[in-house]
Amino acid sequence: MPSGKGEGFTGAQGQFLDDLVPAFLAKTACRKPAIPGDPLPTDDSDLSSWITERLREFEAKFADELTAPGAKAPTKIREVSSWNILLNVLQF
Repeated sequence: MPSGKGEGFTGAQGQFLDDLVPAFLAKTACRKPAIPGDPLPTDDSDLSSWITERLREFEAKFADELTAPGAKAPTKIREVSSWNILLNVLQF
């Protein structure tokens, strides 16, 4: 994760997010072939709900770490855009 506020993701959290990268990219238009003369590719229609589901999985899997003393409260984590979380992991 790029430098910023706080320590960032733990090793296990980072690995969880890294494992999602191939599936995330497959759902985005930027990784789909553009054929000359055809309309440009678009993101999968379920991309937003897919991200929300993965965010819920992340929160469930790492609930103990996220609620540990000094950790951000889950309500704060939900305020962060799920797009920003994935983009930070992808380091766009």
